[in-house]
Amino acid sequence: MSPPAAGVMQGAAPAGPTAASAPTAPELEANLTSGPPLLTAPPGGPAPNTTTAPVVSSPPPEATSTVATPPPPKPSVEQGFSAPEIAALLERGNALFRAGDVVSARLFYERAADAGEAQGAVRLAETFDPVFLNRPVLRGARGDFDAALSWYRRARELGATEVADRLKALEK
Repeated sequence: MSPPAAGVMQGAAPAGPTAASAPTAPELEANLTSGPPLLTAPPGGPAPNTTTAPVVSSPPPEATSTVATPPPPKPSVEQGFSAPEIAALLERGNALFRAGDVVSARLFYERAADAGEAQGAVRLAETFDPVFLNRPVLRGARGDFDAALSWYRRARELGATEVADRLKALEK
């Protein structure tokens, strides 16, 4: 006797319904209309058997945008920074900004803004403001109009009054 072929189980019952358990035509129809939708065969796979059950296909997926938008500013979640710690965050952000490392400066400004510091939000907004970034020493820094507006608004919520003119200029 030769060994069974790979993937074949010995003594397994045949797959599919037996004559004793086969549903009747009304039961099949009820199952098709009330049961979950049937899936179509995967691309390149065998064609579905359309003689026993209808094939229900899902609608095509909706198109998605590949353009990333910045997340909205987070509400103040980091409470507990002391005044000297917030001042250190702002100074470190300022030093990085002066050195031309705008991306790293944003991290420090955001921490200060998240702690409720209005000047952190103002400075963060400036790092996104295309008009503010249009300085000879900052050529190449990328601005983001929507992020700048969002952070200027957050600064205003935190009590920064000096952002009113910048907001008006950007909202035009």
